[in-house]
Formats: sequence, structure tokens, C-alpha cells
Amino acid sequence: MPRSGAYAVPKRFAAATFASYEPQHPTQVTAIRRAQAYAHRVATHAGRSWWQRLTGAFSSTADTTHGLYVVGPVGVGKTHLLAALYHELTGVGVPVAFLHSSQLFRDPLPPTQLAREIASHYPVCCLDEVELDDPANEVRLVRFLQTLSAAGGILMATSNVEPEHFLSSMVGTDRFQHFLQEQFRQTYEVIVVDGDDYRRRLDKPGHAWIGPRAETQAEMRAVCSTVTGNTKWITADALLSATETTPHRHLMDDLLALDALFIHAITVTSTDDALRLLRVVDALYTADEAPVLYFTSSTPPTLWFKPEAQHGKMAQGIAEKFNRTVSRLYAMCTIERLPTAAL
Repeated sequence: MPRSGAYAVPKRFAAATFASYEPQHPTQVTAIRRAQAYAHRVATHAGRSWWQRLTGAFSSTADTTHGLYVVGPVGVGKTHLLAALYHELTGVGVPVAFLHSSQLFRDPLPPTQLAREIASHYPVCCLDEVELDDPANEVRLVRFLQTLSAAGGILMATSNVEPEHFLSSMVGTDRFQHFLQEQFRQTYEVIVVDGDDYRRRLDKPGHAWIGPRAETQAEMRAVCSTVTGNTKWITADALLSATETTPHRHLMDDLLALDALFIHAITVTSTDDALRLLRVVDALYTADEAPVLYFTSSTPPTLWFKPEAQHGKMAQGIAEKFNRTVSRLYAMCTIERLPTAAL
């Protein structure tokens, strides 16, 4: 039996529908139209053929393909579209599993077994934020996709990366290269969506100050003195050190118990720094109840870890992933450059 509650849509997107999606770019208009059409085809085939599928008679036709792959930069509404697909299908009785790629990578089951378990209970699997920063995880991902497809399951996925740019397509085995470079677009309908980062338009609960260290510290101290509740002031160096000495779950339990978190002097000087900060910020952003975030830095987040400044496919992949973390920081905090900061 499927694990209870393990494959539900996140609470953040509990009300996401096609009607509530607000396209701001021509590709977003095209994406929502194609996603709605695909949902209709899947609902027709999956609903009508559910019992046939359980007995092995279901086949994903060329009209439906084995899945939908929505790809584009951060903040263009890809997860909203995926959640809308989930709600559209579950609303007409089609069982759908929804999971983040991190669940796939952390799951103790082998990827082939996990894919068969999901396919045996859900005709459709939604996989959010397919990542590319670790070759071992990509091996797990490809095996999961291949097994899910062979079992007749339909995949709906989002990613910032086109399949040809996965690490495995460049450093993996010939078998993985063939799948990613030649078979992927035959197996899945790929929708490219573009646009501006919607998170920049959201109301911000927190605040950040960019400029000289002493001045930004004074600005944040002044705000900290007025905030009530359970608060914590920590330097970025101390926070990154804590990610090495404290298990991630325990560290996040401590941080999520706060009402406000103040992080002073964020800098990213290495790939390790980027990964550790990424894990903390992403966990804060995706939590149902997170502290209000405040931070200081000498440079804006967009300059912390730029893909074009990195050498090697691994570092560039992590930097691309870090772009999403930067987008989330802009969703959580109003970024203020102090007048004395260099332009």
C-alpha cells in the first residue's frame, strides 16, 4: 500500500489551479494551454483504462506519451502548473502521487522498486524540481524514470534544466547518454516556459541590508531590538559551521521553532558554502511555518554564486540550483541596498 500522506501536494500549493495561474509571458500562455490539454488526455486515458492498466493492458499512447516535462528558469510558475495538473486529475478521480525530487533521492528503496511501488498505486506521478547537481542522484533519477515508464506510469515533472544538459548526458555511461540525449524527448512531451521571477513581485515578510558590514549590522540590530517573540541572531559563519556539526533535521527543528531569524554577514566563497546555505534557505522557504528572515551581506544575493563564474560541470550545476535559492530569498526578504554601498 502507498505510504499515507507521503505523496500529497505541498500545503503551499493546496489551492493552485489552472484558473489561479496568471501568465505574464507568451510562453506561460502556451504552457498553461498545453498543460490543460495534456491533463484532459491523461484523465481520459488513465481514468478509462485504470483497471486495464492494473491487469497489464494499459499502454500510454503516442497521443499521451509517458509524461510531461516542464522546464524553465526559477520563478516562472512551474510548480504551480504541476500542482494544477495534480488537482485537475485528482478532481476527476485519477490517483496522483506528488513528490519533490529530494524525496526520490532520500528514499531508502532502490529507485526501480520505488518506481514500481508508485506505479502500482498511482497512474500518474508528479515529480517537482528535478535536479542535476549530483551524478549519483542522476543515476537514481534515470533508473526511476525508465522503470516508471516501463510500468506504464505517466510522469509529470518540472525542472530548471533541459534533459540534454543533465550531468549524466555528459559524464555518464553510454546508456544514460542515449536515454537523455535521444530518447527523453520521444518519451516525454517537453514544455519550455520563460518569464520573470514572480517571487520578486510577492509581499516580503522579512528584510535584508546590503552594504558595509558595520552599517548593515547597525541597521539589522535596530530592527532586532524591536522584534518580540523567540528570536535568534547568528553570524553566517556560525550558521554554516552548525550545518557541519548538527544533523540537518535537528538544526532545522531549532530554526523553525523561532519567530525571527537574523543572519549577519552572508558570504559565499566556495561550492560547499553554497550547498550548505542552499539547504538551510530552501528548508526555511518550503516549511509551512518558518521564522521571518532578516540578513545582511556586503553584496546582493544575485552575485553570491553565479553560474558563469564557476568552473566544471558540477560547480555550474550547483550554481544553477543556487539561483532558485536566491529567488526564494527575494520572496522572503525586501532587499535594501544602503546608500553608502558601492553600485
